[in-house]
Amino acid sequence: MADQKLTALTAIAAATADDILYLVEDPLVTPLSRKITFDNFQKSITDVGVIATGTWSAGFGANAIGDADIDWGTGAGQVSAVDIPIADGGGIITGTEVETALQENRTAIDLNTLKDTNVTTNLSLGAGNATTEVIACSDGTDCTLIEADTDNAGLLGADKWDEIVANTLKDTNVTTNLSLGAGNATTEVIACSDGTDCTLIEADTDNAGLLGADKWDEIVANTSASHSQNTDTALGSGCVAADHGTAATDEVINICYGTGEPPDANTTTIGSLFVKYTA
Repeated sequence: MADQKLTALTAIAAATADDILYLVEDPLVTPLSRKITFDNFQKSITDVGVIATGTWSAGFGANAIGDADIDWGTGAGQVSAVDIPIADGGGIITGTEVETALQENRTAIDLNTLKDTNVTTNLSLGAGNATTEVIACSDGTDCTLIEADTDNAGLLGADKWDEIVANTLKDTNVTTNLSLGAGNATTEVIACSDGTDCTLIEADTDNAGLLGADKWDEIVANTSASHSQNTDTALGSGCVAADHGTAATDEVINICYGTGEPPDANTTTIGSLFVKYTA
């Protein structure tokens, strides 16, 4: 193998870390023949230069390139913020790289800086109507207040104002006088001096009320009526006559009966008859 040309050596497809490479050290000043392992050769590479054609396919390991190995700058071929992409997971930034995102943030910062938040906000009464009032704001949105209702607090509306005024003007500490008003056969009106009158109606089977003219006539007719014995009145077993007066006056006779002796005179009314019978 002595004095064999480099080009005549057997080629291999891939080198391993412990393979040895032939190297000429300092070729432009004092050329010296040296050897280096493939592993140390790889570790000593700090600038791969520019690949004019083809593709660098070997790649670099994780964290293999430091910031000192990158040509930072804004010139042609240099790396700047415009070359660094971003992934905006929240969908807040429109730009897709750092430069545009920074400009967006700067615009937002400038807008907030220009806004004077320590100014005085003046409120004033705006246009209103019977149910609403507008509170005008000097540096923002106006607010419209609405009328209160059964469920919600709010303004005192014009209608309710009128009701309050009417109730305030009403003198409730006055004397209320009642008097008999117009009436007819079934009703009577109780007139009220400072309020609504009340109409009383006639009583019926289910409700108390006035004694109507018709029922009045019926009562009078019943009071004046005479009754004929055993016609519209009938004497039953519960009828007991009083003691007889004089013999010349017709009287109702009490009759008692039994199977024994007549009762004592002092236990029956005068003029009573006793009937004795046998079974």
